[in-house]
Amino acid sequence: MRSNSLVYPNLKKKIKPLNILIISVVTILIFYWLLSKISFLKSIQIILKANLVFIILSLLFLFLILFFLIVRWLFILRTLHPKSKFHDSLISTMSASSLNSILPSKLGDLFKVYYFRNYGISQMVGAVFTERLLDIITLTLLLIMGSLTLNKPIFVYISITIMLIFIISMSLLYVLRKKLNRYLLLKNLLYSINWIIKRPFKALILFLLSLLIWFSSIIQIYLLFLAVSADVSLLYFSSAIIIVIFISLIPITIAGMGTRESAILYLFSNFASNEVLLAAGLLFSFFRYWLLSILGIPFLYSAIRKK
Repeated sequence: MRSNSLVYPNLKKKIKPLNILIISVVTILIFYWLLSKISFLKSIQIILKANLVFIILSLLFLFLILFFLIVRWLFILRTLHPKSKFHDSLISTMSASSLNSILPSKLGDLFKVYYFRNYGISQMVGAVFTERLLDIITLTLLLIMGSLTLNKPIFVYISITIMLIFIISMSLLYVLRKKLNRYLLLKNLLYSINWIIKRPFKALILFLLSLLIWFSSIIQIYLLFLAVSADVSLLYFSSAIIIVIFISLIPITIAGMGTRESAILYLFSNFASNEVLLAAGLLFSFFRYWLLSILGIPFLYSAIRKK
């Protein structure tokens, strides 16, 4: 129980009203800067004329992604509690998705820790960390492969930098694990990762699920670009959009809003007008965050009442 008490207060400290206020102001300022250079009205008109076939296909891919996310989270949960149910994985995933649209850096995922706190707070933080780790590894590998295929040096440098930061961080954690005073806490945090590493077949299944999640995500977002006639090659798009995703995780705006659109404008400037790219970025935000937030509200309400 001691390890739980050490982690739980820290979870509360991560989300402060002042932090939310600062992040909200930064988000507004970035959008103000964007809209001072781009016709927002034109972007809205482009969205209203978007190809409905591509929009519907993108929506279908969204539900497919949600299914893969729920299955993967259930798989990770069962490293801690073998009798975890699909229903609980569904509720916690959708609830977290609802909160991720108003918090930076996917902090809404910490709701999963709260929902399954009976499994052990520190171990649940480790489970969420494992999920994020799988995403980083998968996205980085996809970025490296795409960068090498495209022969884009800047993309290669970015992907290698991300991978080096990841390797150095994990190596330091491994080297210092016995020297840390809170070794029991660290052990609990790394429980899911250790469990998976010792079971290569299950690790492979989780990696394949992560590939399905992000491959489907790339296709879903690509369909949104096609919906507004942003003609980008799929190969270039696959690499560039991963960089956009990484940039949107920087915790300076609400759910990456503003930073995501800015990155899209920069990386795809040779393929479409700013108004078209802003329209694509807004559709990206809506279908990946705002819609999930709305769909997740009933699940969040149910989860809070239950707990």
